Amino acid sequence: MTFSVSWAGNEEGTFSAPSTVTLPLNRPVPVSITINPNVRGAHTAHFTLDHSSIPGYAYRMLFTVVAPESLDVSNNFHVERSIEVPRPGIQSFFYRVPEGAQSLVVDLGWQEREVSMSVSRPDTRAVRGDIVQGGQGVKQVINNPIPGVWEVRLSDVADTRTFDWEQAKKKEPVPPTEATLTVTAIAAEVSVMQQETADQETGSATHDLWVTNRMGVFNGRLMSNPLGSARRLQLELVEKEQQIFEIEVPPGSPALMARVFDSSNPGADADLYVFDCTGDECTPARTDADPEGDESVIIWNPSAGKWKIVVDAASQPSETVTYEYLDAVFNSSFGHVAVLDVPQERAQDSRWMAKAHVWSAGSGSHESGRIPYPAVLLEGWDGSQVFPMGILELVRN
Repeated sequence: MTFSVSWAGNEEGTFSAPSTVTLPLNRPVPVSITINPNVRGAHTAHFTLDHSSIPGYAYRMLFTVVAPESLDVSNNFHVERSIEVPRPGIQSFFYRVPEGAQSLVVDLGWQEREVSMSVSRPDTRAVRGDIVQGGQGVKQVINNPIPGVWEVRLSDVADTRTFDWEQAKKKEPVPPTEATLTVTAIAAEVSVMQQETADQETGSATHDLWVTNRMGVFNGRLMSNPLGSARRLQLELVEKEQQIFEIEVPPGSPALMARVFDSSNPGADADLYVFDCTGDECTPARTDADPEGDESVIIWNPSAGKWKIVVDAASQPSETVTYEYLDAVFNSSFGHVAVLDVPQERAQDSRWMAKAHVWSAGSGSHESGRIPYPAVLLEGWDGSQVFPMGILELVRN
């Protein structure tokens, strides 16, 4: 039988196929589908087979593709657009995040009506980054984003909570809500170029630093940071094995960090879970469970007391896989890293110098098995608001 081929809902011409297809009985026949989206976003259409002897349609299949905005060199890893959010309704925007991004900054601004925002990872799970709330906008800073296509969903649902009497008097449709959406992939790295002075008695040293911005433009600087106390291990895990590590966080610690990285098998996947055990019971605090790549979690201003970190070998193609493991807690009782730097715009591929003075309280301030971990804070600036974008270890070049 020969069927005619058509598309329903293909107004933008994203999908195309031969006009007919002949299907012998009980024998599969390949049909070539061409997909060529002309605009960014989600595209859907029904692929339909019709035959004169069959009422309605003989067969129908839904096709859906997403054409994301790529954060890459062509746009300096930065996309900004003025948008109109339907009222009420939900509008989605898609972005391809490159590998190697340390932070994903999603910045939403509005003028008159507040807009809600949610962000989903490539595996469709919602993620809530560190929130920077402004008077007419909100910013999410997502640490260690997995590469792939991310979705940002915007909605104006205020009418479900408050009746708009002024709009009710008008005859025209409810106007959309104007907003501005900016998405930037950030990746900065710092290297120690030279050690100017070192004092063995006080455990202090002064370093010249080179800082390189490899991705999107941002306003910011390096900031001083308490010295970290770190545990570095090489883990050998079999599939489904879990290892649990406890950390005692001193009062006044600005950050707690944990990482699992450099797997001996690229196809293996280990997930990272951080639990706050400072209360009567341990409660989940943060998770990084990407299906691939390194895992990293930063807890800003953690409560003092006991924390637990669980490394879960979720999927492994070989019997035993080795991983590098690191956890670090930052506190002034261990020492301090003082940085001299000024906030300014950092263009893509820009480099700048800064000076850091590292003072260590000595090995006696660390628990057994832990070592000093010098690092600086990468701080973003947005008008009067400042926000952390990552912790950069001081590594000798």
